[in-house]
Order: sequence, then C-alpha cells, then structure tokens
Amino acid sequence: MTKAKKEKLLEIADMLVKHRDTKKLSFNMDTWKSAGGVDIDGNKCGTACCAIGMAVEKKIFPNTFRLVNERPTYITKTKYGIEFSAVASYLQISRNDAVYLFDPTKYPSDIVTKAQVIKRIREFVKQPLKTNIEK
Repeated sequence: MTKAKKEKLLEIADMLVKHRDTKKLSFNMDTWKSAGGVDIDGNKCGTACCAIGMAVEKKIFPNTFRLVNERPTYITKTKYGIEFSAVASYLQISRNDAVYLFDPTKYPSDIVTKAQVIKRIREFVKQPLKTNIEK
C-alpha cells in the first residue's frame, strides 16, 4: 500500500472522529448508504452510512468512486469494482483487508461503533496486518 493510500485510510479515520451524527447523516456500519435510515441507536435519520459510505458522502474519495444503487462502485478506464472489491481497488489493499477493515460482521460486537472502526484503521496503517477475518 502506498503512502498516499495510507493517508487516505487515516483521512477516513479522522473524518469519523470529527463526524457528529445529525438528522441528515448518521453512522451505521450495517449499510453502505440508506436514505431514510437509522443510526446505531435506532434513531431515524435522513441518511445512514457506514465508514465508506460516509467517506463518499463527504467527498473524501474521488468522483470515480461513488455509490451506485447504494453500493460502493469504483470506475476508471482500467479498473472496475463493486462493494469491498471497489474499496480494495481504490485503496490498493487486498479484498480480504477491505473486508477486515469495513465489514461489520468482522467486528466482535453486533453493533459496530465509530471508535472500533477508527482503532482498526489506525492499527492497520501502523503495521499492515496479516488479515484474520475470523471473529
């Protein structure tokens, strides 16, 4: 992974630290993006997003990375990916690493918090892990 992509991962972590849920946009790792969604406390909001969905909404990713039918999609002249493959392709990490970082089923609790995602991203960037996607 390049230094630029490590910085992009840290930018996602920093965005999560700064984000405060509102009635317009709330964090929820169970959905890429859901209009009329609910946050992790079950409160209704305009849009609920996971870490990647929120990064797309906040324009951290380039225009070639967008949510299509509420699923992350990465499209360039030479690359195309959907969901975790899109994340992996853009960040230049393995699909397993993308799953490890951003799949809510790979976290130890049923409700994934921003703090858990932030910690995992920062640990990953410090020392790329041999992916262990088992719970």
